[in-house]
Order: sequence, then structure tokens, then C-alpha cells
Amino acid sequence: MIKDFRGELKKRLMLSDGAMGTVLQLKNLLPKGLLPESFNVSEKINYIKDVHKSYFTAGSEIIVANTFGGNRIKLAEYGLSDMLYAVNFNAVKAVKEIAGDRALVAMSLGPTGKFIYPVGDLVFKESVEIYKEQIKAGLDAGADIFQLETMIDLQEVRSAIIAVKELCDKPIIAMMTFDNTFRTILGTTPEVFAIAADSLGADVIGANCSVGPAGIYEILKKMASVTEIPLISKPNAGIPKLIDGKTVFPGKPEDFTVLISELALIGVRVISACCGSNDLFTRALKGEIDTINKSGLPEKGIKKESGLFLTSRTDFVSCGYNHPPIVIGERINPTGKKDFIEELKNGKTNYIRKTALKQVEAGATVLDLNVGVPGTDEINLMKKGIIAVTSVVHTPVSIDSSDPAVLEEALMLYPGKPLINSISGEEKKLAKIMPLIKKYGAGVLILALDDAGIPETAEKRLETAYKVYQRLVDYGIKSYDIIIDFLTLPISAGQEKAMVTIDALSKNKTLLNLPTVLGISNVSFGLPKRSYINSSFLSLCIKEGLSASIINPEDNYLMANFYAINALLGKDYLFKNYINKYSAEARDYAGNSNREKNPDLASGKTVGVQLYDAVVHGEKEHIAHYVEKLLSDGDLPLDIGNKYLIPALEEVGRLFDKNIYFLPQVMESAEAMKIAFSRIKRELPKSGASTGPKILMATVEGDVHDIGKNIVSMLLENNGYEVIDLGRNVKTERIIEEAIKNKVDFVGLSALMTTTVTEMEHVIKELKKHNLKVFSMVGGAVVTDDYAKSINADIYAKNAMEAVEKIKQYLSRPISGNI
Repeated sequence: MIKDFRGELKKRLMLSDGAMGTVLQLKNLLPKGLLPESFNVSEKINYIKDVHKSYFTAGSEIIVANTFGGNRIKLAEYGLSDMLYAVNFNAVKAVKEIAGDRALVAMSLGPTGKFIYPVGDLVFKESVEIYKEQIKAGLDAGADIFQLETMIDLQEVRSAIIAVKELCDKPIIAMMTFDNTFRTILGTTPEVFAIAADSLGADVIGANCSVGPAGIYEILKKMASVTEIPLISKPNAGIPKLIDGKTVFPGKPEDFTVLISELALIGVRVISACCGSNDLFTRALKGEIDTINKSGLPEKGIKKESGLFLTSRTDFVSCGYNHPPIVIGERINPTGKKDFIEELKNGKTNYIRKTALKQVEAGATVLDLNVGVPGTDEINLMKKGIIAVTSVVHTPVSIDSSDPAVLEEALMLYPGKPLINSISGEEKKLAKIMPLIKKYGAGVLILALDDAGIPETAEKRLETAYKVYQRLVDYGIKSYDIIIDFLTLPISAGQEKAMVTIDALSKNKTLLNLPTVLGISNVSFGLPKRSYINSSFLSLCIKEGLSASIINPEDNYLMANFYAINALLGKDYLFKNYINKYSAEARDYAGNSNREKNPDLASGKTVGVQLYDAVVHGEKEHIAHYVEKLLSDGDLPLDIGNKYLIPALEEVGRLFDKNIYFLPQVMESAEAMKIAFSRIKRELPKSGASTGPKILMATVEGDVHDIGKNIVSMLLENNGYEVIDLGRNVKTERIIEEAIKNKVDFVGLSALMTTTVTEMEHVIKELKKHNLKVFSMVGGAVVTDDYAKSINADIYAKNAMEAVEKIKQYLSRPISGNI
């Protein structure tokens, strides 16, 4: 009997089961287009039980219930939403009947198939409720563990973990799926996922599906560098191949067993297998696991770096302890900025976007976001601000507000682990904000003050800060998610005040040894030439161990001092940051430096250049005005597209290819382009221009996944093509009918499931049979270039940007005659 899953993880390796869907497929028990979860409410549940029995007999200690697609959205696609409770309850109960108390039952929680706002249209709160519906059924049936798997959206992971924790204290296993670049489709890295899931309170984290055992091992090594919590390895049996129209997973059990010792060494404590595996894999894994457990677990070979970690959706920043000091940009704050205040009152975010870009280019590694203006809706402005910042930079955000309602809305919307700025020892604020920090997994800045005010001495500030720190830790907030602000007071009100702060930093090194942060510019308030005072004060603070500085990164004098003092004190290893900043040859792309890469547009901020920038950075507020101005100045519609819009999208594509931009940024740029192009289209008939080529897009019959297809369709429309999107689960007959009816130039086919990908070949054969002279393109998670060639498709595209580029190339050529 396994009573304490969390306790067992500290002592030994544990064995979970293998695949469900691909086992059913191999036995010809899962017809094309049928949801495995539908078996849970029919006599076919016996097929599911037979698979569970095979894994239990083979030695699995954790059996995963057949609930992966059991959420409301997925079930609705198959007309099963009204049976949600039964689908999930029956699945968990079925495992319970087989395993009893001799194995643990894990309830599988899979993706909904929708992105969370603003990338998609699913609201975060609704996502939490969707998962809670599933979880309630699982709890009633006796689930022991809740297992998130094959997740691609970090926001969906966050919502599912929060859903579990709102209902129970059961253990959580959380996994995302990564491609061969070690990122998710939205650009999240293993480290970012691990940091966020750790702070949210997951018990085990890892990766499943996607790449094979060797690839998963590399992904888990990255996770191990930023977390101490146990890991899970659940790879596919290799990358699937289509051979003679059948999906074949080439991996063997020995591909898994050979890596178990190395996995244990990096902190893996749960071993499993995903698509293409069966009970033979489980038997082989059990033998190797038993051998390791008898000899005892090895000490973890990869040590987590100490410090506070903050993330955006795609990148992370570390500070404190042995990490170099970081810069938190302070400029997105309305204090003393009349134009910004006016913009906020009008609900605009142009200043936020531009200032975010400038600060990151100047060296900020975190951006403070403050939109508090009396008489405005701070909740709405904060949400707009977060969307504005995250759409133009990958830098983590510090949410600067003292209003719990504002903080909660911001924490739901923010796609990562932000910093909360700030909390103090004031009892009323503590009581309201502590639950938010814990629930949403944020970092938190502690101010060294309480209801009695700001302590006068360094010793008292340490004492006050530690009391708040201990209060947070006792509440369940992780110690490594906390950073201390010993407060900077203006020396104009007392010259001794700076030295009190510096003394507190010095004492912290030996007494508390916690990461520290200061708002540097406060020190010079009321004095002339403030940058000189700020720079000197900054140097003194960094020497005494300051971890993070809230400063103006656009102050060149201050930043030069920042880079120089870090180089002199040995905090900038091999002068990497100093050289990158001040050696022109070493500068990487930052913010809006695309000017250097587009010499034709380098003549200055003309209206055309502003239009180009707006598309590249996804700035939608003024883009219609730029187009209107160019048209009124006499620019022809097609000239605007060819000179500014198309080059801008090409730049976005270049940034995407280099992993500088990711899907959210691409979609923001596409939306901006859509606004511009919709205005231009109104002028096209006047100029005698014809509409672009017609492209028909469809997800093939039996497949209900359409995220990738929808993105391709949107990008094509914004490149001037006429797109006819037939949706998902489209019969071959309808594709042929619509292709003939609309006289299309191109047919694009998408499939995500191994059971439906062969339908592509059927469609292409029918296109040829009807003698349709069109190009064809195929894509999707299980589609490969080799498979595309084998079915005579003209194009294979691995992602949306590549699809658009290849379509451009092929439409400029004569039709090949493949079909």
C-alpha cells in the first residue's frame, strides 16, 4: 500500500504507466475521429480497463485514468459535454477497481485546445472553472494525484494548478510538451515552466510526449538547474514515422532503460512512458528501477541555483546570492509625467510599449509597471499595461500596486511569474496580499516598514524585514520567492539617511543573507544633477551586496556606472555584460534596433517608418492613423503594402526564426497588420488592383485540432491572400467541392493526431483525381517532411511563419503538376 506519495518521492524512484490512445489504435479499437474518453460511458470501458490491467500487472505504481480529454471544451467537440461528470468519474473509478490500494490513481488533465487571453479568447477564470469541473468528478471517484500533461500554454498550466489547489491538497504532477528547440509552441522554455510551476506549488514537474527519451533528458536537466522539486520523465517511444500509411513509433524499451541512472542523478523521481509505449516498456522500466532503488538513490548531480527567479512567458531572470545585480526599469510610472497620465486617462498604451522597448534596449532586465492615476480604472489600465508590455518585450514584470483587486486581476493575466511591488509589515495589507502571492505563485518585494512606520536604524530595518519575511514563509510562501527593500530616503532631508540603508545592506550579508532591492533615485530627491548622486549611491550599494536596482536605465551616466562597478567588483564574469553593452560589434538585437537591419528605412521616423515599427511591435493604437496619413499624402495602397507592411512582416518572420519573437508576438504583429490591411483594401478597387490568390484551409476529417491552422489562416489574410477557412473535422468531399466552387489556387491541410494524418493523402489523391490545378500544403504536430513528400504534397511547413513564406515562394512559380 502506498499511503504517502510525497514521502515516497524522497526515498526512491516510482514507476508510472504508459500510453493509452496508441495502444488502443494498435489493437484497432479506436476508430478514426473517436475520442478515447467516450469509452468511459459505454461498454467499451472494458477496453480501457484491459489496458490499465496490463500496466498494473507489469508493475506500475501510478495508473493514469482515461480523462486526458475530459474537459468541457474537448467533450463538446464530440457532443459529450453533458456527460462530463460521468466520463471523468467512471474513468477514475475504473482504475480504482483494478488497483485498489496497491497503486495510486492519477487523474489526467489535458489541454482544452484553446489559448488563454490575450493569445486566445479563453478567459483565465473560465479556464480555472473548466478544470474544476473535471477535478470535482475525480475527487468524488477517489483520485489520489492530479496529472497535467501535454500542456503547451503556461497560462493553462497555471489555471489547472490553481483549480486543483482551490479544491483539495492532493499532489500535483505538471508536465508541458516541448519541441526540438526545447520550447513550447508559445516559446516557453523548460526553465520558465519549472520556475512557475514550482512557485505555484506543483509536487512533481517534467515533460511528456514531444521528443524521445534523450530529448526529454536534456529538457529535464534544464529544469533541474532552477528547482529542487522532483521531476518526471514521460517521453514518447521516439519520433513517430508514417510507414505504409500507419503511424510507427521506432523507440524500444531499452532506449528508456539505458537512461534511468542518469535521470535519477538529475532529480527524476517518477519514470513513465508516453505515446507508442505499452506494458512491455513498463516491465523493462520496473526492472531497472528496482535495481536502482535497492542500491539507494544517488545524490542529485545538478544543483539548483540559489536566488529569486522571475519569468515572462518565454524568459527568466535570476537575482540575489551569486547572481549579477539586475536592473528594474522604473520609467513606466505616471508620477511627474503629464503626457503619460493623459494617455492613461484615455485608455491608451503607446507610452508603455515604447518605454518598455527603450528600457530593455538600455539594459533593464525587469520592468516595473505602475499605472495608478487617481480617478481612473486601475484594474483595466493594469490589464492593458500587462498586455502592452508582454506583446513587445520578453522581460519579466514587476506589478507595482497596493490594491489587492488590481493585483489579483494582474496575476491572472500575467503569463509567468512576476514580482509584486510591494508588501510591508502593515497588518491589513499583509492579510489581503499574502493569499494572492501564494495562490498565483509570484515573487514579492518586502518593504522594511510596518504599522509603526520606517525604522530609523539599520538594525531595526533588518528586524522589521525579517518579521515580514517569517510571516510570509509561515503562511506557505517559498523563501526563495522573497526580496527585501531596506528603503532609500532622500539625503536632502538628512545626510545620514543613505548610510543607514547601506549599513542595512551590509548587515544583511551576514545576518539574513536575503536578496535585496532599492529604489535608487529617491536618494537624490530635492538636489541638482541627481544622476551624479544616484550613480555614487548605486556603487556603494552594489559593493554591499545589492541584488536589484530600481532605476532609470535610459540614464546613460547611471548605467555606465552600473556596468563599470559590476566589472570592477567581479560580479560581471569575464566582463560579459560590460562588453556586450559597450562593444558595438557584440550588441545583440534589442527592442527597436531593426533600423540597422533595414537600411532602406533608416532615414528617420517618417510616417512610413512609424507604420513599419507599429507592425513589427504589434502596436495597434495608431496604425490606422499612419495608413490614413500615407493615403492622404498620395501613397498608393499597394506601395504602402510593398514598402512598409510586407517588409515589416518579413522582419517579424526573421525574428521568429531566430527565437527572438515567439507566437504571441507574431500574432500581435498580425493583428496590427490586419488593421492596416483592412483600411488599404477599401482603396484597392479604386486603384484597379485585384484581390490576392485564394487559399483554402482545413483540418482533415476526424481531427478537431485547429490552433495551428487558424494561425496560418490569419497570417495569410494579413499578407493579402483571400483565405477560405473550412474549419476542423472537414470531410474530403467538402474540401473538393469548395476547392472547385471557389476556384482556389492553394489547398492547405492540417492534422495533429496520428490517427487522422493519413487522411491528407486521401485528400491529395482526390484533388488529383478531379484534375484540380492547385498547390497543396500539409502541416501539423505529427506531419514530417518525409511524409509530405511521400503523399506528393507540394509543401511541408513546420510552423505558421514557414507556411506563409513557402506559400509566397510557390505561388510565384508555375504549378508543378503534382496534382
